[in-house]
Order: sequence, then structure tokens, then C-alpha cells
Amino acid sequence: MLELIQNENQFYAMRNEWNSLLERSAVGNPYLTHEWLNSWWKAYRDNKRLNIVIFKQKGQIIGAIPLFLSKETVFGIPIKVIKFFSDRWGRMDFILTEKRPECIAEFLSWFQSAKMADVVILSRIPEDSENAGIIEKVIKDKKFNYEKKELKNTVIFLKDNWETYLKQLTRKFRYEIKNKQKKLFGLGNVKYERITEVEDADKVLPSLVAICAKSWKYKDKKGIAVSSQGQQFYRNIIAEWGKTKKLDISLLKQNDTPIAFTLRVKHKNTLYALETAYNQDFYVYSPGLVVNSILLERLFEEKGVNRYELGEISDSKKRWSASYSPEVKFSIYNKTAKMQILFLLKKIKNFICKKNKAI
Repeated sequence: MLELIQNENQFYAMRNEWNSLLERSAVGNPYLTHEWLNSWWKAYRDNKRLNIVIFKQKGQIIGAIPLFLSKETVFGIPIKVIKFFSDRWGRMDFILTEKRPECIAEFLSWFQSAKMADVVILSRIPEDSENAGIIEKVIKDKKFNYEKKELKNTVIFLKDNWETYLKQLTRKFRYEIKNKQKKLFGLGNVKYERITEVEDADKVLPSLVAICAKSWKYKDKKGIAVSSQGQQFYRNIIAEWGKTKKLDISLLKQNDTPIAFTLRVKHKNTLYALETAYNQDFYVYSPGLVVNSILLERLFEEKGVNRYELGEISDSKKRWSASYSPEVKFSIYNKTAKMQILFLLKKIKNFICKKNKAI
């Protein structure tokens, strides 16, 4: 039986039940923990409407989907969209312990009949998730119009040691790593600090904010620490995880001036990249590259992490690794005249874009 949670206090009270469900589902994903989700929601809820879907059997919770409802405009057409929490930051998924096809079919039937939203966007589901194939099959069976996009998440497998890993990189990139480190530390009084336990957000957050204020992210309004919402999220997640060693922060400072940082999330034997930023005054020294390379070398030495996920693939991330884990994004359109038109417009646009690329 499908239930809808729209009261945030009801969701906050589910911590133990939610995490127990996640553990039983065997989905190894820190972005689906109650701590992460409630930290994100408290910071980014704004005009969003909570729409968490719960599945129960004989009064026992057997599944959950962390979703919210928001309003967007596409081709000048106002639409209502249902999305995963924090779907741009890390992989998401349905949390299901049993009756996967039945639960997924019930969810999509509810989406169609409730007419609460025009589109459901399910982004960054691991392609090897048991749910991904079932979702697509149910979509087709129910004859929804949909788009499927394949995403790639860059992964470094921490085998052997740092020197062996370096030999796998291009000669040019190896030289760049060593040269940039040498030049940056040549400035004098440059210190690298690794923080895995934070009791007070005010001891680390000002440094992150100071770096972002001097980075390209500030101008483009990208990144987490550049906004008041992102800063609140960091306060929330530090309050939840600060003492658990689930957060891994690397800082570079020169004469006590913060110049670069990385913030990663540790879950079991995997490290997930969340945010990297650097002070553009030090651009020629590539401080972002330097702080990442130092962290990576430490990870090889420690042997506690065997998988390092860098996030959605890009040219800069390809330099670190050619390996990736595939993810998928489904955009499912409700069966209304408005959404039939919108789906057709998007198909036409995609066709034109492909044709122009071919030319």
C-alpha cells in the first residue's frame, strides 16, 4: 500500500525506521540516509513541497522514495515536477526491500491518477541497480512517454600504491601534478590539513566560504558553500555527521589564508566527492589539482578506501581515471495533452541538436 508523507515533522521522526529500511535494502549509498536527506531538506526546501512515498505491507514499511514537488518552466510552459532529493549531488534510488515491480508499478499508477505533477524526474540511478531495469519496463508497460539519459560517474579504484597509480596517468599529467605541487609549496608556509572529525561547524565553514568567495563558483553562483542555503546544509550535515568520520575535508592554506578545499563523504570503503573549490588568486598554481592529489596519495597510503567516486564525468576528471560507473536519468511525462505537446517539442529540439552536431 502506497502512503504519501507531506509533513516534514513526520519525516524527521522516521530516522530509525528509515535507516533500518535502507540497511535491509542493501543500497550502499550515503545520499539515501535519513541524516543526509533531512539535512538537505531543511536547507533547500524553499517553495518545494515534500512528497515522500512510502510502501507498506501488513503495517510494515517495505519501501520509500525521497521526493519533492516543485514548479519549473520548460519552453515557456509552467509545469509541476517531482524529483529526488539532492539528485545533482550524488546517486539516488528507490529504497525497496521486496515486491519491487509491484511497488514501482503502484508508484507510477499513483503519479498518473493523482495528477499532482506533470513530470517525474528520476536522476542518477545506478545502472546496475535492480530498480533501474524494472522502472523502464513498467514505464513501457504503462505506455508513458519518457526520456532516458545515460550518465557516467568517474571512479578511481585504489589498488596497488600511489606510485603505481601515477604510472597509469599520462606523462603530461604526472608532470603537471608534481610541478604544481612544487611551485605552490615553493611559495612558503603552505600547509595541508585533513579534517575527518568536526565538532563545531564554525571551526571549518568560514574557511570553505572564504575560498568560495574568491572562486569562479561565486560569480557563477555554483557550488554549495557559495549560497546561504548551502552553508546551512553544511551546518546541518556537520551536526549530524561531524563526529562520525563520514565527512572528509582537505584544506590548503598559505600564510593562514585558505586557498583550496575538497569535501568528500565516506561510506564504508568508498569516498564520494561532493565539492572542490579554490581561490582564483592562486590560479596559476592549480590549488584544486594539488589538494586533490595530496588527498589521493594519502588514501593510497591508508588503505581504508578502495573506491573513490569523483562525480559526473568531465574532461578534467578523465585525467584522473578512465574508469566510470554508469547511471541513468528517467524523465517520465504524465498522460495529459499539455505534456504530450511538451514531449513532442523536446523530441523536435533533440532531433535538431543532433542534426546540427552531425553537420
